[in-house]
Amino acid sequence: MGIVKINNRRLGSGFTIVELLIVIVVIAILAAISIVAYNGIQQRARTVAVKSALSQAAKKVQLYHAGNSSVYPTALADAGVISDTTISYTYTSDTDGYCITALYKGALPTNIRTNGTVSDGPCDGQSGGSEYCPTNSFVPTNGYFCDGAEGTVATLNTGAIKLAGNAAGVPAGAPGAYVGRQASRDNYYTNSFTVAPGEVYCVEGWVATTDAIIGHAIGLQFTNSSGVNSWHNGTSYTAPTSSWKKISACLTVPAGMVSARGWSQNNGNNPEAQAYWYQTAIRLWKQ
Repeated sequence: MGIVKINNRRLGSGFTIVELLIVIVVIAILAAISIVAYNGIQQRARTVAVKSALSQAAKKVQLYHAGNSSVYPTALADAGVISDTTISYTYTSDTDGYCITALYKGALPTNIRTNGTVSDGPCDGQSGGSEYCPTNSFVPTNGYFCDGAEGTVATLNTGAIKLAGNAAGVPAGAPGAYVGRQASRDNYYTNSFTVAPGEVYCVEGWVATTDAIIGHAIGLQFTNSSGVNSWHNGTSYTAPTSSWKKISACLTVPAGMVSARGWSQNNGNNPEAQAYWYQTAIRLWKQ
C-alpha cells in the first residue's frame, strides 16, 4: 500500500487577524471618503442655491429700478424679494446702487452688487448672521465674535465682552450679529503668530461708540526675540460717533520682530472710566 500524503493546511480556513484589520481599515477609509464627498456635494448645492437666489433677487431689483424712474427700492420686499426659512436676505441701497447679502444655513453668506459681481461674505456694513465667522482670515480671528457666551469675554479676546448686535446699549445698525464691547485700554483679538521683517499685514474692522470721549484703534502688537513689544495701529478713530465706521490699514513688520498678535485700544489715560467702544467684523490677513 502506498503512502498517502496529507496536507496539514485546512481547506476553507477563515481570515487571519491581520487580514481582518486590513479590511476594517479599507472600509473606514472608504467611509471617510464618502462622508467628505457627500459634505462637499451638500456645500456646493448650497452655494449654487444661494447664487441662484441672489441672481433672481438682483433681477427683481433691476426691474424695479427700470420701472420706477431709476430709483432703487428702499426694501427688498418692495421689489418682491422675500426672505424665507431657506434663504434670508439683507439689503442696502443708495442713488448709486445696491448690495444684497444672502444667507443659507450651513453655507457662507454671499453678496451681489449693482454690477452683478458675486462675492463671498456679507456686504460691507451688513451682518452675515450668527453662524458666520470669516474663513479667509490669515489667523483664526474671531472678527464677528461668533464664539463664546454672551456677556463674557469672547474666546479669542482678552478684553472684549461678547454681546448681541441688537443688545441694549449697542449702537444701532451693527454690521455683525455679535459685537465686542471694550472698556479696557488694551484688547488682543488673536493668538500670537510668527512674522518676518518686511512682511505686510492688513487689518480692518467696524467700530462705534455712544458717548466715549476718547478714540479707538485697531492694529497689531509686534514682539522681538527678546520679548519686547511694539504697538502699531494706523487705524485710529476719534470719538464721538454713534454710527458704525469701517477703519483699516496695512502695517509692515518692523526690523527685529518675530511675532505679532491682533490688538485694539481705547486711547485714554483712564479708559476704564470712559464710555464703551464697540467693535465687530475685524479681519486680519497677510498681504
